[in-house]
Amino acid sequence: FGGSIVISGEVDNSVIGIGANITLHPSAIVRGDLVSIGGTLNRDPQAKIEGDTIFFETTEELWNSIKTALGGLFGLTLLPIILLIKVISLFVWLIIALLIALLFPRHVVNSSLEIRKNFWSVFGLGLLSIIIFAGLIILAAFLSIIIIGIPLLITLIFIGLAIKMFSRVVIYAFFGEVLTRAFGSKNPALILQVVLGFVFVSIVTFIPILGTLVALAFNIIGWGAVIKTRFGTRHLGD
Repeated sequence: FGGSIVISGEVDNSVIGIGANITLHPSAIVRGDLVSIGGTLNRDPQAKIEGDTIFFETTEELWNSIKTALGGLFGLTLLPIILLIKVISLFVWLIIALLIALLFPRHVVNSSLEIRKNFWSVFGLGLLSIIIFAGLIILAAFLSIIIIGIPLLITLIFIGLAIKMFSRVVIYAFFGEVLTRAFGSKNPALILQVVLGFVFVSIVTFIPILGTLVALAFNIIGWGAVIKTRFGTRHLGD
């Protein structure tokens, strides 16, 4: 995060920079993917990247737009504020998705494959899980009045956040795989799937009213896949 990343030798894993200045010398070899978000990328033509290269540059125009939106906060202009919050939220979700995909690639793939293999059972389990979880939250909140429910409520919140984050990445990976295969890619990299899925889901869920319903359906599917595969660990030994 931030700072400078200078590569002049061989890196066995993927390289990810958030707001960082990445420099690849002629002798640089990256065996995995290279992801640069909100920074700069200076790559020598002789540098080798065996995986995919994903680069989102932070331009001066983007920062000017953010400043304008912030200025609208004091001018009571709500639209720029809403758009700014949306952009920041999307940016944070992209960072979370990339980090989870890099740290737990096989787990994400296992959960994503479960959606394709058993869609309706995943959907049904996801719907049931969300209903049960909501009931537990209400019960824990009620018990919190007499203190004993506070630890349970805190535990449920952390569990819910974990499922929500992981399930969102699984949804990105699932739709990203569908898109990459539709364009003829037989073995797309997980990072590329996540980024394409993120773009697709963000566009679809941004549609007024319809986007809310679609987002709900995606959450149900994601919860079902994560719970059925136990965060992608169910088939790790296969």
